[in-house]
Amino acid sequence: METKHRPATHPPVPYWPVIDLAAVFADPKQVADQLAGGTELFGLRSAHVSLVTPHLVVLQLELAPWAALADEGYPIERVVVFIWVDGRISAVPHAARARPWLHRQPTTLGELCLWALHDPPGLQWHWSDGLAAYVSIVHRHLQAEEYWRRTGSWPAEDAPHGSLPQPVRTPAMRAAADRWRSP
Repeated sequence: METKHRPATHPPVPYWPVIDLAAVFADPKQVADQLAGGTELFGLRSAHVSLVTPHLVVLQLELAPWAALADEGYPIERVVVFIWVDGRISAVPHAARARPWLHRQPTTLGELCLWALHDPPGLQWHWSDGLAAYVSIVHRHLQAEEYWRRTGSWPAEDAPHGSLPQPVRTPAMRAAADRWRSP
């Protein structure tokens, strides 16, 4: 009997266990251990809990550059991730004032600007994506910032940003914005 296999319609997606907000506040140390102990997050060298209150969990992460970028001298990045019980999340690079940044918020914390409030939902991260996906976005962003510092250009298509809704201008970005669900 012949077995027929249907061709995959999408490329395989890396498996990241979905760590949600409830898990972060239920056992922050286990979450840090799960992030750092898995092989799903390439480059995550360490994850430690530095503060736990009923309203806030703070994680310290150390991220190594991708291999090709390490060969070019890209630095190991340290970042602090603030997670509030209401679901807000921010990533603040260590010693950020010592370097220029293209996409950082002009706030007291100086968190990375990973998306803007008015960006289409498909261009934003959501808790349903899981904490590991957030860490991966932060990692990629830190490497993009270093690329920008070295070359003066952002290494990929830039999402639209601003204080008001911005048009999505290119077909590729429009497709990304349209294909994802609302939060």
